[in-house]
Amino acid sequence: MGIDDVARPQMKFEVVIVDDETAVSKMMSMTLEKNGFHVKTYTSAYDALQALKIQKPHLLISDIGLVGMNGFELYREAIKIHPDLQIIFSSGNIYELDSKGLTAGMQLTLDNFLQKPMSCQQLVERAEYFCKKSLLTDTHKN
Repeated sequence: MGIDDVARPQMKFEVVIVDDETAVSKMMSMTLEKNGFHVKTYTSAYDALQALKIQKPHLLISDIGLVGMNGFELYREAIKIHPDLQIIFSSGNIYELDSKGLTAGMQLTLDNFLQKPMSCQQLVERAEYFCKKSLLTDTHKN
């Protein structure tokens, strides 16, 4: 069974967004909620990590250039809590991909990256893809 074979469940996909730019996180949250996703937003990686200890989202969307703990560091900590957590990184600066260590031990591709500003369609399509992918893992199967 592939990702395209996974039907959208009756439940809403759970998405956590971490971005210190409130306008960006608000746009992403509103877009995803309009398309049937349940969204929680956080402005810091530390707050998101605390939330991940008590909830298991289908998808984490994180800005790379967060203050304190960057998006890659957040993801490394998040997968210690939820090893199969799906991720989308976002940034307005494509050069952050190399400078902050995307390739350092992470099995990710450019599919895991959305450049800001992104279109609403790109965001929804990518989020749906990775949420469906999460359904193929053991922890989200019914």
